[in-house]
Amino acid sequence: MIGVVVLTSFWVTAFSKKGGRVHRISGKIYLVGILVIIVSVIPMIVLALQQKNNGQAIGLAFLSVMTFVAAWIASQSIARKREIETYRNKMFVTLALALSAFGLVVLALNILHWSFLYIFFACTGLTLAGSMWFIIFKKEVNPGWHLSQHLNGVALLFAATHGSFLRFGLTKLIPLIPDSKEFNTFAQTTVILLALLLRLTLGKWYVKKFFPKVRKPESVAVV
Repeated sequence: MIGVVVLTSFWVTAFSKKGGRVHRISGKIYLVGILVIIVSVIPMIVLALQQKNNGQAIGLAFLSVMTFVAAWIASQSIARKREIETYRNKMFVTLALALSAFGLVVLALNILHWSFLYIFFACTGLTLAGSMWFIIFKKEVNPGWHLSQHLNGVALLFAATHGSFLRFGLTKLIPLIPDSKEFNTFAQTTVILLALLLRLTLGKWYVKKFFPKVRKPESVAVV
């Protein structure tokens, strides 16, 4: 039920007028739903640890941290758009450190045991962390920095929302679709690549629309 609310509110937010009342309300509903799902993963992590399945516990924890960071970025970049220093605060640095550390650990473990999907997940998280470090160390940022950061978070949330739906929802709604490791890997990687494509496309479009006077390539580049 929470998943249906999250999926529905995501698209209501996406198609509603940006910055409008519907956009803000549906966006908040989406974020609350995401937080509920993240909290629901905690018992799964505890159970995995009790069963000595440390690899699964680390993987679940990493996905939860990555999703939380994406949700934080998506919301706070807009809420603090008028002053970047209030955005790249201690909380932001802490999240960047946590995501980077988790990503490197998950990447190393899954290179050793060769799990393509979790290697892909780790690289996705490290890419998001990289965009955060760029903001942290960049002294001067372009006027559309908050849109770039917002879209970074939204792109990863798009992947998380639709990847989860394909993995857990669609296979239950349509029994003919195999609930297999191969289908899961294909579905997750495809959704992440689609999210990346949308992020790059929408990033250029939004910067050009809202900041038409910015002409230099380095000024419109987004991370």
